[in-house]
Amino acid sequence: MAALVVGLGATTFAIANSTTGAVQAAATDCWDEYTLTGTTVQRVVTPTGVSVGACTVPAACLDGWNNKGTAKNRLYVPHGRPRSVCAATPPTTTVAPTTTAAPTTTTPPPTTTAAPTTTVAPTTTVAPTTTTAPPTTTTQPPTGAFVETFADGETWRNRWDLDVHHRADADTPPNPVGTNTWNGDHATNCESPDLFRTLNAGGNRSQHFYRCAPFGDPTAAHVMTSMGDVDGYSTLSMAPLRTFPTVRKVCWDQNVTDNGGRAWTEVIIVPASKVADGVLTHVNPEFVSVDDKTKQHNAQTWGIMVHGQYWGINVFANGSRQVDSSYQWSKDVAGQQSRAIRRQHCITDNRNGTVTVLIDQGANGFYSRTFSGHFPTNARVILEQHAYTPDKDGEACRTRGVLTGCRYTWHWDNITVE
Repeated sequence: MAALVVGLGATTFAIANSTTGAVQAAATDCWDEYTLTGTTVQRVVTPTGVSVGACTVPAACLDGWNNKGTAKNRLYVPHGRPRSVCAATPPTTTVAPTTTAAPTTTTPPPTTTAAPTTTVAPTTTVAPTTTTAPPTTTTQPPTGAFVETFADGETWRNRWDLDVHHRADADTPPNPVGTNTWNGDHATNCESPDLFRTLNAGGNRSQHFYRCAPFGDPTAAHVMTSMGDVDGYSTLSMAPLRTFPTVRKVCWDQNVTDNGGRAWTEVIIVPASKVADGVLTHVNPEFVSVDDKTKQHNAQTWGIMVHGQYWGINVFANGSRQVDSSYQWSKDVAGQQSRAIRRQHCITDNRNGTVTVLIDQGANGFYSRTFSGHFPTNARVILEQHAYTPDKDGEACRTRGVLTGCRYTWHWDNITVE
């Protein structure tokens, strides 16, 4: 059997094809690395000299072994495809053959000395399910007052409020919004996120919110928001179509791709009365002078800005702004250089005047920091994308990272409110 040898730091993994037959990899094929029991991409493995943006998707799944070749410790999934494509059933030949039972030509031994059934086909000899299929947490997020996996097609739109805001809309009279086009992640066939579709803000605004289930796998379904450079300040907002009497914890998965310095995401929790008019957008407090025509944060709101302008954590906590510049977005290089990887983010109200932020950073562990503040009661939870003339940083995006061009696209999944 052919093998692919990959050097990762001080450890070398010999990777053998997880299905029968030799590995026939193209010179640009790439894989996403998982631990055997994990559901998060640890890193993207590429051939030397090939950037993630230039990757092609191989056909084979690969097994990773320790450097002694004695135990599997990694699973390598074709880049951008769901982990479940590598969930092949172990071959039946791994079960102890029946010829190990006592032959019928001999006198049957007393029942007390017969080989116990565990010697014929002990269940422990069959590959455990955690090595061949992702844990159920990949398709069943933690329960809560609200759980969204986008697995059931376009019906997700019936559960969400969607709002598009352009600064020009508030002008008197309204100014026309630009009709520039840009490329959003995933082509219309919804396969690899490295493929793209063309979006145009001058058309139907619902196109800025779209769902994909890559390669037809509903367990990998998620929703994208995408906004290019069409106005001085634009936002896309989406909120579960309900009011929560109390909110203790909000979690969501999103990509952490380098989309340039002028495009970022925010998650905010506001009193339902504040958005009763259907307008969800809240301007980042730092940019009120840029767009003073929409809603602003106040003592009743709590929000967090991530993966944008200053690559730090900006918290809007009940009227005060708190910044943690020690947050190293670039620490998660695999996530930064991938459109397919999504990391879990959680914010938890500790009910003592503090809120804890937890962000999965892949192979680098977790970012954890506690800020002051509290979530409001009778609240709405809003996920937002902000675009502050993002093309002004477009060239920097193309040269700073390994991906080709800025897509201004954010991927959202596994959203839970408790």
